[in-house]
Amino acid sequence: MTPFSLQTVDEVARVNVDAVKIASPDAVNVPLLRRVARLNRPLMISTGTATLDELTTAAGIIACHPQGGCLLQCVSSYPTPEVDTALGGIVALAERFDLPVGYSDHTNETATGALAVAAGACVIEKHLTYDRSASGPDHAASFDAGQFAEYTRAIRLTTQMRGPTDKTIRPVEQEVRTLCRQSLCPTHDLPAGHVLNESDLTVKRPGTGIPAAELDEILGRRLRRDVTGTDLLSYDDLE
Repeated sequence: MTPFSLQTVDEVARVNVDAVKIASPDAVNVPLLRRVARLNRPLMISTGTATLDELTTAAGIIACHPQGGCLLQCVSSYPTPEVDTALGGIVALAERFDLPVGYSDHTNETATGALAVAAGACVIEKHLTYDRSASGPDHAASFDAGQFAEYTRAIRLTTQMRGPTDKTIRPVEQEVRTLCRQSLCPTHDLPAGHVLNESDLTVKRPGTGIPAAELDEILGRRLRRDVTGTDLLSYDDLE
């Protein structure tokens, strides 16, 4: 729910909403932001028409807010042209303020929400209308029920495909990792007591022996037992 004045904050309080969303023109309305923050509800602030510097106070209010919240990258144009969608602002806001960032979408493209998620948005705002041809400023930038269904399906799929924001070995990769990684292998038969040098070693699949990445650590090590040129080198082979 969005209050547009100090007087309407009390109405929002009576409704006992789950979260409060501030419209872009009020992202710099400090009295309203402070009053809304006292409602002790998660706070989402749209950022259309504002520069990063102008958003410092709003970001600070969210950062200190017990219930948390997010900034919403937004372009205040209804509808927003594709060339002005500015999804890169999601990254800019996150880097500048170290806060969760979403996207308030006024485009007519059903892919925009999904693209915003791919860019890092954690919240998507999109208006739903009963009739896109109805009079008023928002209807032309809103979606009807069919478009909204397609829009949300794409967002959920993208959220699933994007996954966590880290770089990990996925379970589905584990077999390929084991089979296709390279291990250190002697280039020829070598006797026990031999000190390994670079000409003694090559790499072969699978990756079940000493990893090829550890070449520098293995050079200069002495063999504990005889090895053949067909073996993958193991740590048990080394003194």
